[in-house]
Amino acid sequence: MASSFPGAIDSFTTKVDGIDDVMAAHVNDLQDSVVAVQTMLDQMKWQKWTPKVTYSGGTTDPTSLTSTARYSTIGKICIAQLLLYVDVGSGDRNFIVFSLPYDYVNSTTGTVYSSLRGIHEILANYLDSSNKWAWYLGGAMTTSGYPRGTIIYEIA
Repeated sequence: MASSFPGAIDSFTTKVDGIDDVMAAHVNDLQDSVVAVQTMLDQMKWQKWTPKVTYSGGTTDPTSLTSTARYSTIGKICIAQLLLYVDVGSGDRNFIVFSLPYDYVNSTTGTVYSSLRGIHEILANYLDSSNKWAWYLGGAMTTSGYPRGTIIYEIA
């Protein structure tokens, strides 16, 4: 039978011992293993998420922030990516903080690139104690732009 994966997870019929020396259990175990691997691979697809956004430092939020967020999991590892458009307006915040798709168990850092202060730079970022991903701008935001970041962390 030809495989239909990755379009769909394959299904198999249970084999019954016949006159061959190969036992049905051997074939059934192999089929069960194939389905398990295909199921795991199917779960690794990119998923969308809508992070909750907060700000700190400074006194005024930017005029608007639009995000495109996605994540994928491999076992207990989460890979999350954010692409933003920030219309700074009169905003002067130093931090942008995002909720994560899953709580983390071990702190890690990611890579964040921004031009919100008028220069292209890699930002300091970290996972805080309330399961949020914080981006430190290094000073008040001054220029609208498209910051983006990727983080890989262990799921709690």
